[in-house]
Amino acid sequence: MKKNYVILFVIFCSHTLMAQEMVVSGKVVDASDSESIPGVSISIKGTTRGTVTDSDGNYELRASADDVLLISFVGYKTQQVDVNGRSNINIQLESDILALSEVVVSAFGIERDKDKLGYSLQSIDTESINRVDDPNVGSALRGKFSGVTINQNSTGVGGSVGVNIRGIRSFGNKQPLIVLDGVLINENQGAQASFSEGRDLGNTLSNLNPADIDNIAILKGGNATALYGFRGQNGVIVITTKSGASSKPTINVSSSVTFNSVLVTPDLQNEYGQGFFNTSTNQLEYDLTRSTSFGPRMDGTLRPRFDGLGEVPNNPSGEDDFKDFFQTGVSLLNSVAISQAKDSYDYRISYSRSDQESIVPGSELTRQNFSMKAGIDVRDWIRISGKIDYINQKAINRPELTGGQSNIAVALSQRPRNISNDLLEQNFLTPDGLPNTWQGAFLLNPYYTVNNRLNEDETNRYISLVELSIDPFEGFNVLGRLSRDFIQREENIFNPFGAFTAVAPGGRLINNTSTSTLTNLDLILSYDRVLSSRVDLSVLAGFSRTNTNFESLQATGTNFLIKDFFSLTNFENQAVLPGVNKTRSNGVFGSLTLGFENFLFLELTGRNDWSSSLPIDNASFFYPSVGLSAVLTDAITSLGEGALSYLKLRGSYAQTGGATSA
Repeated sequence: MKKNYVILFVIFCSHTLMAQEMVVSGKVVDASDSESIPGVSISIKGTTRGTVTDSDGNYELRASADDVLLISFVGYKTQQVDVNGRSNINIQLESDILALSEVVVSAFGIERDKDKLGYSLQSIDTESINRVDDPNVGSALRGKFSGVTINQNSTGVGGSVGVNIRGIRSFGNKQPLIVLDGVLINENQGAQASFSEGRDLGNTLSNLNPADIDNIAILKGGNATALYGFRGQNGVIVITTKSGASSKPTINVSSSVTFNSVLVTPDLQNEYGQGFFNTSTNQLEYDLTRSTSFGPRMDGTLRPRFDGLGEVPNNPSGEDDFKDFFQTGVSLLNSVAISQAKDSYDYRISYSRSDQESIVPGSELTRQNFSMKAGIDVRDWIRISGKIDYINQKAINRPELTGGQSNIAVALSQRPRNISNDLLEQNFLTPDGLPNTWQGAFLLNPYYTVNNRLNEDETNRYISLVELSIDPFEGFNVLGRLSRDFIQREENIFNPFGAFTAVAPGGRLINNTSTSTLTNLDLILSYDRVLSSRVDLSVLAGFSRTNTNFESLQATGTNFLIKDFFSLTNFENQAVLPGVNKTRSNGVFGSLTLGFENFLFLELTGRNDWSSSLPIDNASFFYPSVGLSAVLTDAITSLGEGALSYLKLRGSYAQTGGATSA
């Protein structure tokens, strides 16, 4: 009897040992060329445990001796491999020709087969974006998309980037909607300009960290953007940032330096100097009270200096005097990131700092970006993810862009041609310490402008997202998303005593503060099903609510009590101008896509919006679209056997429109 107990005990211990977990590791390669494959998903069948291969194709996870590994990756056949007590398992994946269709991020951040789209969508990846390490993401996009015009004007460091997709559609705002990881981006940043003053305070594309971006897609055409309603009427830029990918913590560090210089300058004459043509004497006369260059020929004759103090030779200022005023701009960009994707969670944390010195002397910008993005699979059918971005940006002496007195480019191009840079630089102040410029000029001496702090601004921006994704059964998904883009900005404009004689001869301080918030809630239901061997179906329906809130306060002080002491309490006159703008819009939307024989696709979409900025009787408007596409190289296989590798025909109809901003 004792022997029987001993035998049973040994059998029980053996079974327990067999069920214990061990570490299984190996490498995943392409069966055709033995190249390692990063990002391959490896999970234990019947559980939520798993990992992904690192940049070298290696993996490691804990498994029992009798577990089964599921190995999958886009474009390859899924494999099941029995562990069978092995601690090292190398895997070769075979290409799956039927699965090689390009997957792209479309409306609402949903991944779709590009073949099934009935509209134009172009995308680029991080390699294309960071090929040139430009600290401004918008600048890096130039020349990357067809039918898209990207302009970065000469507006100084951190300047806005304008994007125009397939021409101008309407008056007012012509910029596309930007969607960052599902967050609707707020472009109401409070930057304003008038005839007397105006600066470019930047926009979203100039705020982002290029090293964080994984993919940028541009949706073109009405049917591509109909699901976004009136906010997508000018097209949509969908930006996806990087996530954790390696099973082991990975640290990435990058540094870059970019140099900028003036490329094009105005063509200016160098024959006639300051003065005018006197019609009564029919002579070209030298006259300090005239700011034009219609005076006598510049022949080296001694003439009164531009401010009347002494005499200087009347010589040309130089062929390259316009360009010589500017300096070589330097931009430094340093970033570090740590990321990981292990078992049921992933994360990525990054920090970057950009220090930019403008081609305009004295103009500088510093930007810091902090980003944290993470996700966790609570169950194999429930995933919670989120992100938060913090952006801090400080700038001093942004250049004047409008018709104000401190516009450097206008001053350099309109100054009399006999006044050299050296004369202006050495004499930008009068003996009394006031701005010194040529007589008869509305404009400031440009060297006074760059040697005095005339403006400063600081922006704090928070972009946040919480997302819940539920897959209750195969093919059906419920997605809930709450996002917010909050911008806080303060700007100070300094007008020293005696400088801005046209608008504030006694001195002035303008303090602009603003907060701008865009909050968005999405609820999206989607269902994908293969109806038969020839027909497949995709259905999407959803609800969206968007609230915007912009509040501003402008405090102005004029006429110094104590000269050039910039405090609102140090002015004879003070004025305060508040501003508030709030809107709300609700929208319901849906789409239906039918695929036939995996080459012919019909897509129908519709959205109805209600906007608080419109009269209540006309607050509702509907956006329908229909698109039909055919991949002919899939329908007629002989077409793809020659030089023609891919041929797709598509046609579409869509209706879009816009709401007012207030």
